[in-house]
Parts: sequence; C-alpha cells; structure tokens
Amino acid sequence: MNVKVDLSNLGLDEKELSAYQKNVDDAIDELWSDKNPHTQWVKLPMRVNREELEEMFTTAIAAQDSCGLFVVIGNGGSYLGIKAAIEAIGEKIATVPEVEFIGEGICGNDFARVVERMRHYEVNVCVISKSGETPETIASYQVIKEYMFNRYGNEVAPKRIMIMTGEGESTLRDLAEKDGCGIFKISKDYSGNYGILSPASLFPMAVAGIEIDRLLSGAEVMATDTAWDIDAGNYAVARKLLNDRGKLVEIFQYSQPNLESLALWISHLFMESDSKNGKGIYTTTMNLSRDFKAKGQFMKGETPAFYETEIYVDEPTDDIKLPKDIIDKTESDTFGELNRVIAEKMKEAYRTEESDSIKIEIPKMDAFNLGQLIYFFLMSASISAHMFGVDPFERSLIDRFKEKLNIFK
Repeated sequence: MNVKVDLSNLGLDEKELSAYQKNVDDAIDELWSDKNPHTQWVKLPMRVNREELEEMFTTAIAAQDSCGLFVVIGNGGSYLGIKAAIEAIGEKIATVPEVEFIGEGICGNDFARVVERMRHYEVNVCVISKSGETPETIASYQVIKEYMFNRYGNEVAPKRIMIMTGEGESTLRDLAEKDGCGIFKISKDYSGNYGILSPASLFPMAVAGIEIDRLLSGAEVMATDTAWDIDAGNYAVARKLLNDRGKLVEIFQYSQPNLESLALWISHLFMESDSKNGKGIYTTTMNLSRDFKAKGQFMKGETPAFYETEIYVDEPTDDIKLPKDIIDKTESDTFGELNRVIAEKMKEAYRTEESDSIKIEIPKMDAFNLGQLIYFFLMSASISAHMFGVDPFERSLIDRFKEKLNIFK
C-alpha cells in the first residue's frame, strides 16, 4: 500500500484513536456486507467484469482513433471524479485526444470558447447524467448537439455522441433516443461522488488514455491490504475527534496545480457523505501557491475552527531541470524540488505549534497510485459518515433540488 497517512501533528494519542475501533469495525463490516446496493464500489475492483472491460477498451480505442478532441459534458460527482482523475495524472499520450470539460455551469463565453475550439478538431462527445434531469447538462448537450449535427449531419453526428444516463424515462434519455445517439446505462447503485470507479466513469478516463487496468489494480491493492482499514479508519476517527474539539472546517491543501480537481472531488465526497442533519464538517480546498497570500494571513491568526489535510505527491510525473543560478541559490535541481522548498517555507510562515494538520501522501501520481488514493478516500468518507451517525449514501436533499430544478419538463 503506497498511501501514507501522517496524523502526528494533531496531538492525538493512540488511546483516543483506539477508543473508536469498534465504530470503525462496524462501519467496515457494514460496507463489505453487500446489504446496501450503494456499496457496490467496495468490491468492484475484485469483481470487475473482464468481458465488459475489454468491450469498454475497444469502444474507447475507437473513440480515440476518430477524434482529436473529446468533449465531456456533465455536472456532479461522477463527472467531477472523471475530471479529477484525468487532470491529476496529466500524461499526454500522442495517440489520445485532447479533453474538454463543460457543463459545470451555464456561461455563454465558456460555450463559445469550446465550440470555437471544436472547429479545429474531429470531435466526439460524451454526456453524463445519472438522473437525466440535470438542467446544466441538458442545456449543454442541446448546444453542443446542435453544433455536432450541423457539422456532421444527421447520420454521422449521433455516432459521435455517447449518452451515459440511468435507467427509466428522463429528459436526457428522451432527447438521446430522438437524436439516435448511443445510450450507455449508469447503474443507480453508484451515487454521486461514489461513482468514480463505475464503468460510466472509467470509459471517459480510458478515452483520455488512463490505464484503467492499473487504476483498478491500485484500488484492489488498497481494498485487500490489511493496513488500509487502519489508516482509513484512523483518519475518519481523527476527523470526528477534531470536530468534537470545535474544528468545523477541513481545508484540503495542495501545492501541485494538477491536483485542483482531485482536491475538489475529495472535498465534495466528504461533504456529500457526512454533512447531514446538522452534523459533519464543512470542507474546502486551498492551492498553497495561489492562495497563500490571501488565506495564509487568516490561518496565521490561529483561528481554532479549521484544520488542514494536505494532499501530497512526492515525485512529479514530469519534471524540468532548473537553471544553474537557481540551483546554486536554492539547492533545488528541478521545479519539483523547488516547489517542495517553497511550499515548506509557506507552511512554516503561517503554521504554529498549535496548528492541526494531516498529511496524506502518495509516491507518484500515476494510475496505480491514483487508484489506491481514490479507494482510500471512498472508504474514509464512508467510515467518517458512520462516525457522525449519518448515511453516506442518503441523497434526499439532492433529489429535492433536482425536482425543483427540473425546468425542461
């Protein structure tokens, strides 16, 4: 297991953590029991259907070969997880298309930019909405679809558009059927941010060149390693103990820009899981290099309401050697090493002995290590919800939002 969890800066002792061991064990037993259909992700890495996976790879390769730009339309947990994985790994393989994400909001300037970019490539489109009623996604699809049909015609355009949605009638499914687009089922068993390892999420990742076999292998290593439940459980317990001390806000802090969407996915995952019924922790993110000057002065004030969880990748996937004068002054040979030096100086500037911080580290950001990190956070978030006495998969508020936002009926 490559995920390392450092709780040493919290001032918690082993006795405090072990006091909740039965709660952790109960949560893990419940997750592995198969009693709740929304826990299908727990055993997915070990139960993956190889035949379906090969079919996915074949379809993904065909999509790669036929386009230079792959437009992913969506809004919500599974969409954000796809974006997080693709941006985090960030390896550009010559044979895979560029990826454009759209649909997180409705902005004319943004759509104009995307459509203009589409004019310079052969384009395939993937639309993701489990409910099929997300207004931002439906509106985005309608705009992009119009461009695709005008450019490719009624016969070819539907072959370049893939719709991923849930079973049953919905606005998106009705539109896709009328347009003749291919429709791929999203299982109702994967809710929100917990759908990051579902087939519907893995397909766009595969088109973008992520090694899905390695991603799932990493998740399986985490799932079957006897140490993961200790670390995932201790992190969840630490969150509860900090909350009991009055810590109301968790800041997921990172210093590598490619981790921005990943940090946001993690933040959404935890809030979606345990922030219910007046319980849980408010989570947010912080790009240390970008946000230090604005947020560091607030954090330097020793405000007791927050703590930090640092997401750290030890070795950059790609690095660039620095000029000699910078090397001589900083003793850093590469941008990666210089980034570490600057980040440590920033943290020294605002952290005090009373500052509470957690560090979660992986050695390298590749598909195998990302699979481990994803599974770690999925499990930790589920256990954390158990600590707060709420159901991590209950989404009644989100469902009510979708009913009120159902403006296309």
